[in-house]
Amino acid sequence: MLASVAVLLLWHQLTIKEQLHIEQLIQQEADAIELQLSQQLTSRVQTLERMAKRWESNGGITQDIWKADATALIEDFYDYQAIEWVDSDFQLRWVVPQVGNEAVQNLDLSQERRRRITLRVARDLDQVILTRHIFLVQGGQGFLATVPLYVDNNFDGFIVGVFRFQTLLDNILRVPTGYKVAIYDGRELVYCQPGFPDESSLQKTGVVQAYGANWRVVVAPTKALISEAKSSLPIIVLFGGLVLVWLFVLVVHLVQLSRCHIYKVQNVNRKLKWEIHQRKLAEIDRARLAAIVESSEDAIISKNLEDNITSWNAGAERIFGYTASEMIGQSGKILIPPDYQEEEQEIIQKIIREERIEHYDTQRLRKDGSLIDVSISVSPIKDETGYIIGASKIARNIAERKQAEAALRQSEERWELALKGNNDGIWDWNVQTNEVFFSSRWKEMLGYKDDEIENKIDEWEKRVHPDDLESVTQVIQDHFAQKTPFYLSEHRVRCKDGSYKWILDRGQALWDNGGNVIRMTGSHTDITERKKSEEALRQSEARYRQLINNLSAGFVIHAPDTSILLCNLTACELLGLSTDQMMGKTAINPAWYFLREDGSIMPPGRISG
Repeated sequence: MLASVAVLLLWHQLTIKEQLHIEQLIQQEADAIELQLSQQLTSRVQTLERMAKRWESNGGITQDIWKADATALIEDFYDYQAIEWVDSDFQLRWVVPQVGNEAVQNLDLSQERRRRITLRVARDLDQVILTRHIFLVQGGQGFLATVPLYVDNNFDGFIVGVFRFQTLLDNILRVPTGYKVAIYDGRELVYCQPGFPDESSLQKTGVVQAYGANWRVVVAPTKALISEAKSSLPIIVLFGGLVLVWLFVLVVHLVQLSRCHIYKVQNVNRKLKWEIHQRKLAEIDRARLAAIVESSEDAIISKNLEDNITSWNAGAERIFGYTASEMIGQSGKILIPPDYQEEEQEIIQKIIREERIEHYDTQRLRKDGSLIDVSISVSPIKDETGYIIGASKIARNIAERKQAEAALRQSEERWELALKGNNDGIWDWNVQTNEVFFSSRWKEMLGYKDDEIENKIDEWEKRVHPDDLESVTQVIQDHFAQKTPFYLSEHRVRCKDGSYKWILDRGQALWDNGGNVIRMTGSHTDITERKKSEEALRQSEARYRQLINNLSAGFVIHAPDTSILLCNLTACELLGLSTDQMMGKTAINPAWYFLREDGSIMPPGRISG
């Protein structure tokens, strides 16, 4: 018995060593092929990078020079399907060679998801990125090597190398006799040599990771290689202890069957428990979701791709007036007003194309025929395989919001009419952001159109007369410091034609709880004419004073109570008094009296004011 066991163990050890030796040979070959693929892939990407560097160093190149470079590159590496230049909008503009690539001219690469994602990542990271496997427009499976172009830090498109898996790998793979290779991109088989075994326990795997690619290289030996690698020694040992081996094998087989049976039973029990647990969780989730849907104030509706309604919650009943029994199985077009039928068809097509649908406001029909304003969001419904089988819609009643918006518009219109009807200009200064609202009248007052002045405080400040700016600024700061109850200033502001107008500027600031100014609102009044009148009056008074001072006779002006309001220098000299002594004197003072033309004294009671 012990001898038989020893024979069997010896045969088993020899078999294992032989197996490990074969596996080592296969793994070495897998590593060599992985290295070979990485080097060949890198060499081709580096040639594209050199083209990109020439482009960037020259600030872009002409189509003829680019085509010459691409043609030379394809002559060196004839496993290219094509070399392309794609512009910054992901539009394919140039391609070499033309023959065999006619279908890709002016192709929009942003229309296909994998191409679009790869181009965006390469552009944003400024790195060479390889796409996942794609179906080439020219036919067959392949991939793109995308090299972003930046000229003076400005994105200028891509140099794109197009490779067909079969052509590229047939050319670069140097697989020794006795081995077969298959290559996977993720789970997708992209390359397989003829004669690759469907199943083999001796397969070894290598992974090529370069430029975002993640290819799994599977190397399997042929039957001829396995036969050559195996020696006859284990067979000799096996036949030497054949009887004992078969007995031992029988025992091992029975043990394995028992273990396998136990494992299967345990596995089935675990799987059954897991399925029961998942089913309970799913039932809880469905019950929770159903409760949420039923209690929602919004209408939640699901439809299939034929536009037939498959679910209808209580919120939908309240908003549209139909019961679930009335609507389930009916076409969703019942709710669509005639003017919105085209909109609904466009939404369905977007769902089929898996395009994103934003919230949008629209109108729908109620059961009583009235229109209701709703805000709708749409989400696709997918089956277990990911295919779209329908759509879920959530409709929210926004009638009250629409009414509020209408009221707000009316309020704004009234405010706008009030501004237009007011002859003063209105301004509203956000002190924290220095943004200012200037009314149309404010701008018109200075000769500007509504779009000729920006909403910035600098627009006012740079137009204030330089001689007035410092004093006006001080008045504003005093008000901000709450030294004055309001802001009031008269200053000059430059008009569009270069002239200046006098402006009465009035305003009131608003402070927060910390005493910080938040904003100030006020009005602009044109007081130019008043200022002109005041200046004319001042000049008239000056001329009048100069006239009486030049009189050779004494001149005195009295108030109704005979007090002196004004006198000239001649009157002061005649009476021997200074101007200060004259002012305020009255005729009823004993030292003063009036004379008639004949020289007689006029009694005080007869004096006329």
